[in-house]
Amino acid sequence: MVEEISYNFLRKIGLTESEIKVYLALIKLGTSSKGNIIKESKIAPSKIYEITDKLIDKGLCSIILKNGIKHFMGASPTRIRDYLSKKQEEISQEEKELEKIMPRLQSHYNKMPKGVKVEVFIGWKGMETVYVSLLGIAKRGKEVNIIGAGTGKKEEKLELFYTRYGRIAFRKGLKIKAIFNENARNYIKKIEKNIKKTYNKRFLFEYTPTEMLIFMDLTAIIIRRDEPIVVLIKDKETADSFRKYFEELWKLAKR
Repeated sequence: MVEEISYNFLRKIGLTESEIKVYLALIKLGTSSKGNIIKESKIAPSKIYEITDKLIDKGLCSIILKNGIKHFMGASPTRIRDYLSKKQEEISQEEKELEKIMPRLQSHYNKMPKGVKVEVFIGWKGMETVYVSLLGIAKRGKEVNIIGAGTGKKEEKLELFYTRYGRIAFRKGLKIKAIFNENARNYIKKIEKNIKKTYNKRFLFEYTPTEMLIFMDLTAIIIRRDEPIVVLIKDKETADSFRKYFEELWKLAKR
């Protein structure tokens, strides 16, 4: 049970499956040769050095030479705090850099021909692109309406994703009103606990695999699959229309 919790947590903070297996093997075995790590972690021999190099970069592994032979030692679990701190610093730096270039990028974007614009983004990177874009143009006090928010097959990944971007949205002072699926009550509690904020929320529909986010003149339709799909529509009339749907559904939704 403890190992399962550790595995899930390490995956949540960004370690790959292979990195987790090798790190857990190292802290179980102590100082170990390549062969022992392979036996314990069940990782292909050809991948071990690549994985240990990545763990070394993350500060979670070190190399010791014994009689000219490489041995590896897992770092103390307390070093995970250092790894998280480094990640937070990197994210903070990326946000500062984004703020610097945002006016120029927005200027180019605003020069594009007006009218209905539809884009499709596929996968987690695609969804991240959409949220970074929306939060990049967000101004304090702007309202965001969400219909059908909830979980899916990749609940842990969704929780991590919305914890990160929910935290940024609250920090930017956005006014979020969200209608969640009924079966997402525990899921949203976990996210609120992570970000230490409470959503202005109601609940409707037992489960929907698709949600809509309406913000300014943008509407994002998010299909929560293993590899999510986002359809982004830039059109004021469309956004205003969905806002009317939202207000009617808000009246029907439960607290």
